[in-house]
Amino acid sequence: MDFGGAARPGLGGCAVARLGLDVTWLRSDRLSGAERYALELVPALAALAPGEVVLFARPDLPAALARLDVEKQVAQVGLRVALDQAWLPWSAARARVDLLHTLPRPPRSCGAGSPR
Repeated sequence: MDFGGAARPGLGGCAVARLGLDVTWLRSDRLSGAERYALELVPALAALAPGEVVLFARPDLPAALARLDVEKQVAQVGLRVALDQAWLPWSAARARVDLLHTLPRPPRSCGAGSPR
């Protein structure tokens, strides 16, 4: 939606970027700190910026997020590498997000001392 350079509604007149949230790692059968973070953050952001949040998810998105009134892009790709390296960037560009936030997941090891 074009606001002609004016601030978008939602945050008391502040400009709001179109935000993509990668929750493809989120599993409905597990509830750790990262999952709790996502289950609290996503609805809060959706309330602050209606129409500006896009969820990138797997088909088994937890019910609490599935029922949110936000745009959802659902991955039909099963392999993590293909999802991260191909589907997610393509889908984010197609959804015209300004910022893509990949919510927490374990850091990947790299470098000489990394376990193999």
